[in-house]
Amino acid sequence: MRAAILPAFRSPYEIRDDVHVEGPAPGYVRVRLAASGLCGSDVKLQDEGRQGARTPLLIGHEAAGTVVGLGSGVEGLAEGDHVILSRVTSCGSCEDCVSGNSHLCRALGGPGMAGKPPARWFGDHQALYGLALAAHAEETVVHAKAAIKIDEDVPLDVAAVIGCSVTTGVGAVFNTARVEPGSTVVVMGCGGVGLNIIQAARIAGASEIVAVDPVASRRDDAMRFGATTAIGIEAVGGALAEISRGRGFDYAFESIGRTDALSATIAATRRGGMAVIVGMGGEVRVNADRLALQELKIVGSYYGSANVRVEFPRLIRLWHSGQLKLEELVTDRIGLDAINDGYAALRAGTGIRTVVTFP
Repeated sequence: MRAAILPAFRSPYEIRDDVHVEGPAPGYVRVRLAASGLCGSDVKLQDEGRQGARTPLLIGHEAAGTVVGLGSGVEGLAEGDHVILSRVTSCGSCEDCVSGNSHLCRALGGPGMAGKPPARWFGDHQALYGLALAAHAEETVVHAKAAIKIDEDVPLDVAAVIGCSVTTGVGAVFNTARVEPGSTVVVMGCGGVGLNIIQAARIAGASEIVAVDPVASRRDDAMRFGATTAIGIEAVGGALAEISRGRGFDYAFESIGRTDALSATIAATRRGGMAVIVGMGGEVRVNADRLALQELKIVGSYYGSANVRVEFPRLIRLWHSGQLKLEELVTDRIGLDAINDGYAALRAGTGIRTVVTFP
């Protein structure tokens, strides 16, 4: 099959047509992909590498497609089913799962692993490492619990973005923070995840939703998705104090993964408020006196704290009702050969979500 391979970190993708993947083994399924989204976390992986990751590498973790093969013991799925792939897989029976933290399940390989990856290779059996869903390819093999069946009336190129950016952003609001009607919200970063935080805050009934981003076009997008105000990050301190009348915000979300954004997020949170860290990267120091005396809450949000078997259907129902924008998130569709151009556009802040579509 054809796939986009990262031959080395800090290198462009190479398109190969001689990629193979084993399976499906017992408990796994083979999925022919219809669409695979481009995500900022994969930009960081390409540019910086990741501890334990090895090249050549096949990545991609936001995808949807059709089941074309079943390993033994798989129940609840059949060939021809349309599925959204989840980069987080839960066993359903470990302590994390039964305590309501299925997104933190370690039984199937740990957060982000989607089960133990099957063996992959290309050329004359040269080892090819797969990370998470390995979805930048025409087909992939994943644990059956990572394939969530959906109705066929949901376009697969639109359904793909549910698998990462929508679940991560919306879940941070609904599940992690549990934003209440009338709350005030500020969101640092208006990329794919940030825009979904914004529209979830709108659905939750927030009275004030302030979007912060250095890119003017993304601030315009934020207003279309439900922000009440959008400002540049260079004037964030004084502007946020003025907007909140010096009180700070009930909920502040960080979705960039930068030290300056982390500091600004915590600084913008009111006494007794909650700062929710969604982006990965950056470091920040926090005054312990403020944590205690002001009861400031700083929490992380991984994959929207979501149980995907509940979350994916809920997100689709919100889309059907017209409350959740999905089609508007997909601003460009490209072929696999253009994946390097797609990631270049993502680095430049162009568009919202680009998806690779497969014939």
